[in-house]
Amino acid sequence: MARLLEQWEKDDDIEEGDLPEHRRSPPPIDFSKVDPTKPEDLLKMSKKGRTLMVFATVSGDPTEKETEEITGLWQGSLFNANYDVQRGKFR
Repeated sequence: MARLLEQWEKDDDIEEGDLPEHRRSPPPIDFSKVDPTKPEDLLKMSKKGRTLMVFATVSGDPTEKETEEITGLWQGSLFNANYDVQRGKFR
C-alpha cells in the first residue's frame, strides 16, 4: 500500500508545506551568519520548522505518579506557549 501511495503522490502536484516532514527539503543555511562559538545557533537554523526531540530527567527519586504529574505540568505549560509536546516513557 505504501509503494502504491508513493507512486500515486509522485504524479500529483503537492505543495512543499503539505509533504510529510521527512520528505520536505531542509531550509538553506547561511554559514556566513553562523558563530562557531554558539552551536545552539546552528541547531536553530538546521532544525527550523522541524521536529526536535528533547529529553529531560526528573531529579530526586519521584514515584511514577509524581513523574507523570510533573511532566504533565511541563507539557501543559509548553502547550500554552504553542509548542506541540508529546511525552514518552523511557527507563
